[in-house]
Amino acid sequence: MIVCVSAWLKILSICGVVVALAACQTPVATNHTSLNTPSLPHAAQVQRAQAQTIGYFDANGRFSPNQQANSAYVRQQLGWDAHGHPVLQDFYVWQHRPQTSAYAIINTEALHTWNIDDAGEGEFVFYDPQGQVSGHVRYQNGAPIGVQRHYHANGTLFKLSRYDYFGNPLQTTFYRGNGVPLYQITYDLAAGDERALVLFDPQGQPYPPAQLNAALVHAAEADIAATINSMQARTAQLAHITPPPAVAIKLPFKLAATVAGQCQQHSVQQLMGMQNLSDAQILHISGATQVRRAADNEAVEDDVRTERVTVFINPQTQRISGVFCG
Repeated sequence: MIVCVSAWLKILSICGVVVALAACQTPVATNHTSLNTPSLPHAAQVQRAQAQTIGYFDANGRFSPNQQANSAYVRQQLGWDAHGHPVLQDFYVWQHRPQTSAYAIINTEALHTWNIDDAGEGEFVFYDPQGQVSGHVRYQNGAPIGVQRHYHANGTLFKLSRYDYFGNPLQTTFYRGNGVPLYQITYDLAAGDERALVLFDPQGQPYPPAQLNAALVHAAEADIAATINSMQARTAQLAHITPPPAVAIKLPFKLAATVAGQCQQHSVQQLMGMQNLSDAQILHISGATQVRRAADNEAVEDDVRTERVTVFINPQTQRISGVFCG
C-alpha cells in the first residue's frame, strides 16, 4: 500500500483520494478566471444564493464556528445548487484569497469536516496562497471521476490520477519538477487491487524490469516525499501558518509480469505524447492485443483486461495524453 503521514495538505495526499478544503475573513466569491482557473464545465452552480460563513479551520483541519488565533482557513456557503446541495468555497484567512473555487457537497455533515472525500460534488480547483492553481479535480456523488491533476509550485504537473465512473483508481503518475515522469502505479481491480509499478530514470525512460531494485524504489519514495514536504512548507510560509509534520512515503514494489499477448507496463509509456497512431502501431509498442481509445478527460469503465491497452487522446491534436494497461 501507499503510506503517507500527513493530515494537512490533503490535496496532495496519495493515500487514496482526499481533498483539502480550506481557506478568508470577508471573502467575495468569484469564478477567478484571472487566477488562471482551467475551464470547469462541471462546476457547481448556485441556483439559490444565500452567502454565510460556515466557520474556520486551523492548519490541522480542526473546525471552529468562530475565528481563533490559529485559524488558517474560513469556509463560506454561497447558497444551494439545483439539487439542494450546499455550494461552498474556502479561503485563506491571512491573504483573504480563495483556496478553492466553488464546489458542492452531497450531505450537510461535511459542512464542518475538513476532509470531504465522501461528499464532494462537481469540478473545482485549488489555489495556493498566491493565487496559482495547485490542483484540478472532479467529484460525482462523493467519488473522484475522470482525471485529477495537482501541480508543482512552478506550475508543472506533479500528480495525474485517473478514475473510472465509480471512483475506482485506474492509474496515478508522479512527475518531477522539470516535467519528466518519476513513478507510475496502475491499479488492477480485477486481481483484488494488486498493483504494478513503473519507475522512470532522470531522462523519463522506464527502467526495464530486470534493472528495478529496492534502492531505486527508495529513491523514488524520497523524491516524492521531498516534493510534498517542500510544497507544504511553502504553502505554510505563504499562508502564515505552522508547517505540518513531514510526509513519509511507502510505495508498493510489485513488478508486472511480462506475458506474451499482454500489455507491458514497462513499455506502454512510450506511447505518451505520440500523435496519429494507428491501432496496429499502438499494439506493437504496448505488446497488447486490444486497444481502447478514450477522449482526453473521459472516465472509462474499470473492466480491466490484461491484453488491452487504454489510450486517452486529445480530439483536436490526436496526441496521446494518457495510457495504461487494462
